[in-house]
Order: sequence, then C-alpha cells, then structure tokens
Amino acid sequence: MATPYHPENRHPLILEGLWGVGKTTLAEAYAAAHGYAFLPEPRHDEAPEPVHDLDAWYTDAHAARDARLSPGAATVSERSILSSFAFSYALGRPTPSADYLESFKEKIRASSAGLIYLAGNERTLPDDVQRFSPDIQRIITDPATRARYAAFYTHVLPERYGIAPFILDAERDNVRRPVGDLSRDIEAMLAADRVCQVNVVCRAPSGKVLVLERSARKGGFWQTITGGVHLGEDLPSAAAREVAEELGITGARVHPCDYAYAFMGAEGYTLREWVFSCTIDDGIPVTLSDEHAQARWLSPEEAISLVRFDTNKEAIRRAGIKR
Repeated sequence: MATPYHPENRHPLILEGLWGVGKTTLAEAYAAAHGYAFLPEPRHDEAPEPVHDLDAWYTDAHAARDARLSPGAATVSERSILSSFAFSYALGRPTPSADYLESFKEKIRASSAGLIYLAGNERTLPDDVQRFSPDIQRIITDPATRARYAAFYTHVLPERYGIAPFILDAERDNVRRPVGDLSRDIEAMLAADRVCQVNVVCRAPSGKVLVLERSARKGGFWQTITGGVHLGEDLPSAAAREVAEELGITGARVHPCDYAYAFMGAEGYTLREWVFSCTIDDGIPVTLSDEHAQARWLSPEEAISLVRFDTNKEAIRRAGIKR
C-alpha cells in the first residue's frame, strides 16, 4: 500500500507537461511558497562529458533523479522518466525499457509522490519555438504529434500501466489560469489525498449489474462503486480496494474499460474518474459500508435506468463491452 497521507507530511511532487505550458513557473512558485526544493529538468549542456545520444542521456538522467524519490521529501521535480516515454511515444519511436517504468511506479508508491500533468493546448504554447530542438519543435507545433504527447499522460499511462496523474488544466473558459489558482488545486488535492477516482462496475456471469443506493447523508441516489485514488496508489489497486471497502469482497480481479470522464469534485477541483469492470457471483453475500443503504442486482438496462448520472450510465455500457 501507498504511505497514508497526513496533512503535516510532505510529499514529493513531479510536474509534467508540454514545453511552454507553464510548468516551470508553477513548480518554482509552489516550491517557494511551501518551502519545497525545486529540482529543474536535467540539462545535457551541463553534463560533465559530451553527450552523443540525447534520448539515452535524458532517460538515464531522469531515472537517476527519480531513484532519489523518498517519503517526506519536500521537492518539486520538473519532469521525470515519464517525459522520455511521452517524447518517444509522440514521435512514434521505441520507448525506453518498461523496466524503467516499473521502477518509477514502485518509487511513486513507496514515496506517495504526487504526479501532476499540466494540460495545455494551442493557446498555451510558447512563441519562441526556435530555441528548442527539431524534435521538440515538432511536438509543439504539429497538432497530431502534440495530441499523442498529451495522450501518453491522459490515456496510455493510466490505461496501459495503471499510473494516473493528477491532471491539472492550465486553462479554464479559454483563459490561462493564474499560478495561484493552479497551486490551490494542488493544495486541495494533497489535503484530500484524492488524485483521481475509480468507478467499478460489478457484473455477474449472468450479465446482471450490481448497483448501490447511497445513504441519505451521501445523497440517496443509485450508482456503481466509486471512490478516490490516493497519492502513490495505482488504478487497479484502488479499484480492488474500493470493492473490498464497499462490498467486503477481497482479492477482486478488476479490468480497465479504457474510459474516463471528468467532473468538478466536492473538494473544488476537477477530478478524472477511470472505469473498471469486475466479475463476481451474484450469489455471494455482500457487506455494505455505511456509505450505502442497499444493493440490487439488475439487468444492464435496468441499472442504466436507475443510476443518476449520465457518466455512470455510460460506464455500465462500457463495462459490458467484451475486450
């Protein structure tokens, strides 16, 4: 399990994002305001030896710095090994060894680090692109390549590797958000210990879907299983934990549905919710938590009709698609 969050604890932060989106400014400002150390991205022109293979050098440099992630480290890192994967993925090149990613995933878990992706668009791009390498210029200026770079963080990383960053939108209503506004979202995420959410649709071999009625104090509406993903926790672990907490069933095997949606959470920041499916026997007794009043096994059509939110209805549909 990830190290439990406590408001007095410090958590290392990693800030990812496109060039020019404002991550350096945000990282420096957050570090200065909260007494964190800012760790800028490694620079090959500061290497003690001439660099002949830039891709390999950056991969190794990031891996070496990521290896120093530790619980309670008050640091804000500009980029990580993930940027080497996103760079290669965007350009259609072979990505570094998956061993790097597994090691990084373990470091995130052990240190309960906050992984943040600052999402931008064509309005947040730099004007002086000529100062970047040709490859980076292509990622910045070519819409398709830029979209692949972003998709690595928003889809590939969560769906293929189970690593979900806190996706922080650099704009709101087509206006670039002030640094202070972005910092408050980070503070709220850390205080809530909620990087994103999972939605688990439990299905029986018969095809029926389990829906739960929330208790009156929780709104009294019907839904599938939902819950927050903690700092350092991977998505499948969070989904299985939620099944155990809400149904009393441990060791559930969960499967990603490659579907997510966003909504404004009660904590005041935008949350992404990732959908998983889980097969359990509808004859197994469930032990509901105090968050829910009752449970029902229904046909998919009945479940879709009963749950409140359109996103939950679509989650049930997606969970029924065979993969």
